[in-house]
Amino acid sequence: MKLYHISLNPRLTTLIPKKPKNGWVEYGIEDGVTKRVSFSPTIMGCVRGVDDYDGKGEVYYVYVPTSINQKYI
Repeated sequence: MKLYHISLNPRLTTLIPKKPKNGWVEYGIEDGVTKRVSFSPTIMGCVRGVDDYDGKGEVYYVYVPTSINQKYI
């Protein structure tokens, strides 16, 4: 399965799990404790996952991981 990750960083080489900070966490909808890296099977899925995305001015870079441990997906 091909997965995508988007970032504002144009030179991302290693994905490091982080605790999310977004509106979903603030409203108690999403777990804000578990560190993770977000992926989606579509680029639009990645965009939808960015809580503060308004479609204006940000440039997101699309990454396709070359190595994923299937145990953690």
